[in-house]
Amino acid sequence: MSPIFSPHRPPARAVDSDTKQRLLDAAEILLAQRGVTGLSLREVTRFAGASVSAAHYHFGSKDALLLAALLRRIEPVNRRRLALLAQGECRAAPAAPALEAVLEAFFRPVFETRTGGRSGVDRAHERRLLACLYDMPLERATTLHRQLFGEVVDRFTRALSRALPGVPAERVGLAMQCAIGAMVRLISGPLELHPADAPAGESRGLLLDDASTLRALVSFSAAGMRAVLRPGGDAEAEQV
Repeated sequence: MSPIFSPHRPPARAVDSDTKQRLLDAAEILLAQRGVTGLSLREVTRFAGASVSAAHYHFGSKDALLLAALLRRIEPVNRRRLALLAQGECRAAPAAPALEAVLEAFFRPVFETRTGGRSGVDRAHERRLLACLYDMPLERATTLHRQLFGEVVDRFTRALSRALPGVPAERVGLAMQCAIGAMVRLISGPLELHPADAPAGESRGLLLDDASTLRALVSFSAAGMRAVLRPGGDAEAEQV
């Protein structure tokens, strides 16, 4: 007997696909609101209007579901980063890539994502989602960051090592983490710079657009890396 489909009931595959998307959407929303720590699979399935068994069917575990929700947002950014890095390396070959070019390839996709026609609500959601990656126990963060950014960090650390010849790999890695910290601060909330002559208590500020912020971030990070990584940088810092 051939299957009979009700005009009001989608095929099973469509139902499965819809359930999977609702689980991903629910996980993303709850991650942005509450962070990774303490978020239960039952809360995610309740928010999605799905069952725990459905979550296990589609993802296998809570951690796999949360990782899939984060990857859905982060993978396009990572692909764009690697594409920009490859373009810059091709232009620079056989010479070492410029430090500013490597940093811009890493930072630019984040700002492109934030200006892709999304509403202010979506931007705030993306900022909260990113912030949750840095608001968790260190042992959990280390594993998750490796899954989300492992290839990207490895590729960019090698590119930075070429742009900064002779600098030990561990120092390059430290400088990279400092630059990432600056990036996270700039995109994790509204950036409002108050002029020094503004009256006390006045909310007026100087709002920077994304293009200006990106240029400042690249210049700031490149100058900081050169200052920290140049020979004698530590000794000079101790004398300040």
